[in-house]
Amino acid sequence: MRESPSLEIFNALSEIGCKVSYHDPLIAKIESCSKFPELVGKNSVELQMASTFDAIIIATDHDDIDYNEIAQSGCLVIDTRNALGSRSLSPSILIKA
Repeated sequence: MRESPSLEIFNALSEIGCKVSYHDPLIAKIESCSKFPELVGKNSVELQMASTFDAIIIATDHDDIDYNEIAQSGCLVIDTRNALGSRSLSPSILIKA
């Protein structure tokens, strides 16, 4: 796992008191992170949990994620990678960042 911008976002939101989870089919658990050691041990959650969140941030575009499920979750979606637009999906609340 490389030191990605996703970790910066995760850490920044955690620091201001947000309850943060992540889903990544390639990273089941954060095993090491020299820049943010407090994130070590965090586990990826199932994508089916998407509808239980207030907001979803798409920070990485993976081909094997069901973006339709995210689009239909009813959550605010902040799409930093145009993952939904490139698949012609439109959630009810979308911010392109």
